[in-house]
Amino acid sequence: MLNVSNVEKTGEVKTLPVITLDPSDSAYYFSKQAEEHEGMLVSMVNPAGGKIYISNPRLNAFGEYQISTDQNATYGRSRRVQAGIQNNNNSSSLWVSIVADTSLKDQNGTMNVTPIEAKQGMSFDTIVGILYYGFGNYNLLPRNDDDFKGSSVPLPETDYPEIVSVRTVKGAPHAVRFFPNPATNEITIDLNGVSSVDVAIFDLQGKQVMTSNLTDNGSLNIGSLTPGVYMIKSSNQGAEIGYFRMIKQ
Repeated sequence: MLNVSNVEKTGEVKTLPVITLDPSDSAYYFSKQAEEHEGMLVSMVNPAGGKIYISNPRLNAFGEYQISTDQNATYGRSRRVQAGIQNNNNSSSLWVSIVADTSLKDQNGTMNVTPIEAKQGMSFDTIVGILYYGFGNYNLLPRNDDDFKGSSVPLPETDYPEIVSVRTVKGAPHAVRFFPNPATNEITIDLNGVSSVDVAIFDLQGKQVMTSNLTDNGSLNIGSLTPGVYMIKSSNQGAEIGYFRMIKQ
């Protein structure tokens, strides 16, 4: 687990493709093949184009359950998923609703979403997460409910803390804020007394996709942008204020 204190851009930012894996491929996990993907963002999919299922809803007392292409799959042909527990030995997400044991919701890190008990046969198009190795096993660690695609169980709308970029404009008594984030159709700027700000939006390949000049409490329509992550460069009278990371839903 990293506590980030400083970020410095060293080059171009690029979006990497997610590695797709078969959760029922026992040879992959019981050989050294899995090691090359340790710590990477992966997606568990059914190579035949069907669903993946929860095959064992409560593997152990550590918040782990198993998934496979067959809801009756054996231990060796299923993969571990861990969620909803954080302590000295476990660092899974507290933003994932589907958990093996709902009683852990306030015991090993208070969950930020309402827990849903995993049941055998629950199905998904895919589950995305970080492939983590610990205690002799590989676990998939989903980050939040958005990592469960095509769920047979209705999942609540994500309710993450608002991520607001605060950059102080030189000479301004207050700070500039963009919100909401994530955003769907538009973002609003609160300049708190600053007359205006120039905005340029870039995709993760560095291509400028939109520019605008906004005044206090003005809004910018971003409905035409493809869902994804963007960077907003803001400036005031030619002086750069800073960069703001925006998630377009």
